[in-house]
Amino acid sequence: FHKQGPHLLAFNYSKGSTNFDTTFSWCSADDLDDWVASPTNTAGELLIREANTPIKCVAQLGNSLAVYTENQLFLVSYIGLPNIFGYRVALENGLGAVSPNSVVAVGRKNYGLCRDGFFVTDGASVKLIGRESGMNQYIRDNSPIASLAKVYAFDNSKENEVTWAVPVGSSKITEEIYYNYKTNQWGMRDSNVTAY
Repeated sequence: FHKQGPHLLAFNYSKGSTNFDTTFSWCSADDLDDWVASPTNTAGELLIREANTPIKCVAQLGNSLAVYTENQLFLVSYIGLPNIFGYRVALENGLGAVSPNSVVAVGRKNYGLCRDGFFVTDGASVKLIGRESGMNQYIRDNSPIASLAKVYAFDNSKENEVTWAVPVGSSKITEEIYYNYKTNQWGMRDSNVTAY
């Protein structure tokens, strides 16, 4: 769930036994109980037709919501009446997310972890920031792919760093990898934190 103006949006959800893993819907303006579209409200639903895997993660990106699948990025934006929300394909070059919490918004950028490693994007371009430091290779070599769904990112703005809690050599979170976005420096510390 993400709030955008007077609407609450739901991504990758189920209704009964039916999965809507590439769909998002929104409630009527300021009415959390009204999710069924009608001529008298502003609720709605939209399928992201180009999505080739389920929606993994959603993060604020400027005035839009960045919607990540395993290898794609879409931007969901308020477009006004009659459709209320729309989306557009932003990047289809392998940029995605490994978990629901693997991407964090910092200013007008997203910092995240995809299968290729750590990245930063503004929605128009992407840079793999962990390549030069060897962090991308370190994650690929030491974190089991099945455990990456547990990755949790957060913005430690007090220290100007993005921190990812990651499972390294384990199925549970064991380390924090942090990136200082002011100095472009990386670091690691052992983690015994079990919840973020």
